Amino acid sequence: MPTRLEDRRLGALIEEIFKRNRRRYGYRRIAQELKDHDIVCAPAKLCRLMRQRGLRAIQAKNYLPNTNDDRADRLFANLLAQQALQGRPQARSQHTLFHSDRGCQYGSSSFRAVLAGTGMRQSMWAKANPYNKAWTESFMGSLKREMLKGGGFEDAIDAQFELIEYIDGYYNSQRKHSAIG
Repeated sequence: MPTRLEDRRLGALIEEIFKRNRRRYGYRRIAQELKDHDIVCAPAKLCRLMRQRGLRAIQAKNYLPNTNDDRADRLFANLLAQQALQGRPQARSQHTLFHSDRGCQYGSSSFRAVLAGTGMRQSMWAKANPYNKAWTESFMGSLKREMLKGGGFEDAIDAQFELIEYIDGYYNSQRKHSAIG
């Protein structure tokens, strides 16, 4: 009987952590959260309690990149030299860069025509270097997986509010990041 009571209490705590993190935490991050509160729980037990309560974290779909240089009309040199643009004016000018990966949509004639109309210059990441933008890919993957899964926005204002809340209110201030703890 004490084990069932303990399981119910622990299960309620696990569910609270799960809901507070909007279904984004799986058993590993929940285990870390419990550990931060000096509660040790075996992974098998944690998984069992989550399964009993129907708690299943948002899962990413398997992704296979399909970008290749052969599909772009024309490629551009990497003008960023791997440094972030900071403090650039919002004004459209030849001093403003649009930097992207080598996706065919960014090398297409129609996209280049729109970009040229703004006066901006274009640059692209180097070929076959997965570390160029690893931090960006990681963040965007988390954003798509954790925030956008199965939903959308009512309008642009709703999207802006939700993005600010996700980035400032959750991702940067609460979310446990696997690589840095």
